[in-house]
Amino acid sequence: MWMMLRRHAKDEAAVMRLSTDTGEIVLVDAVNGLFSVRVAQADLERLGLGDFDQSMIASIQNYKRSIWSGLFTNNPGPSRGTFVSNGATR
Repeated sequence: MWMMLRRHAKDEAAVMRLSTDTGEIVLVDAVNGLFSVRVAQADLERLGLGDFDQSMIASIQNYKRSIWSGLFTNNPGPSRGTFVSNGATR
């Protein structure tokens, strides 16, 4: 599973890549489709402020499936909380 951020969706190069291979995405409960995404503070600072188009893709035996896509906004200041994939906030 991987998630890529681009300044604009049409951009060829991603400015950030998160994945299960590198440990930023962790399957918490694969049977129920629960996972966590962690972005290090240092990575957010390097990314810069503003909006980024993002998408998450899962690949199972060479079959790729879009999990979600949307807008990722990097704002200054402390984290606003922990979010889980079902939309609830903890």
